[in-house]
Amino acid sequence: MKLTTTTLAVLAAVIPTIWSLPTELALREYKLPTCGAESCLVQTAEVFDACAPSDLACLCTLEQSEVTRYVNTVQPCIDGDAGKAACTDGARYQYKDLLKSVCADDRFGNKAVEFPPTA
Repeated sequence: MKLTTTTLAVLAAVIPTIWSLPTELALREYKLPTCGAESCLVQTAEVFDACAPSDLACLCTLEQSEVTRYVNTVQPCIDGDAGKAACTDGARYQYKDLLKSVCADDRFGNKAVEFPPTA
């Protein structure tokens, strides 16, 4: 009986605390800055083959030729005025590097991502 009373007292104290926590805290995701990539995808509703520029897993599941086409499509915006207005040089580098890293993973078929140097 004492164990049951203690358990109920603990639950009565803990449950309101848990319910009072912000629910969006657990649901909040980090939104990957795309550094202007979406501005090169205006004609396709800011997606590329149904993948948003921030959805690297989706982009990296595409065939190698499509990954290469994505890079060629968005690089002018990332390295151009839209990218410079949206992100720092470091953030633009990190987006490119993260895309390379995710696509190079075994789970996504070891795809190569090459951003040609810009002038």
